Amino acid sequence: MTSRASRSRLSPHPLPARGRLGLSGQMVVTHVVRSLRQSRLRLVRRAADAALRACGAKAASFGLVLGGDALLRQLNRRYLGHDRPTDVLAFPASVPTRATSGKELGDVVVSLATARRQARSAGHSLEAELAVLTVHGILHLLGHDHRTRAQKARMWKLQTRVLASVGVSWPDGN
Repeated sequence: MTSRASRSRLSPHPLPARGRLGLSGQMVVTHVVRSLRQSRLRLVRRAADAALRACGAKAASFGLVLGGDALLRQLNRRYLGHDRPTDVLAFPASVPTRATSGKELGDVVVSLATARRQARSAGHSLEAELAVLTVHGILHLLGHDHRTRAQKARMWKLQTRVLASVGVSWPDGN
């Protein structure tokens, strides 16, 4: 499973605004791989809502981009200097604050191919893995990080609590 330690908040916002509605309290899926049915996003939407509520940002919105390894590799190389795909990247629309409401937070970009591999490896559903990655990205958009042990402990505790609230256990929450 790809290490989550490689994720970072990135700036400036690299994705086009096309497709984002900017409506409060909504997850706007901007790009969907054709093989993914909308019904698979129900758990992701519930997890996203739980993450926003847990951080006091229930009226905020964000874009969710579901792409492939090629897209994540390109973004990871361009913005982090890592020439490899990763599972999730977060691109804040502005400087993140922990108590954000009523504004566009930015975009969470997830590799569907990596999510499928990680779900198989962890022994849970693709939906559960997408929920994990989306929550992780949202926490980054809201200013959480895991660069130090203390930051990681706080972020992982919050992430685990949010996921548990929607029935997703996070087996590798270390």
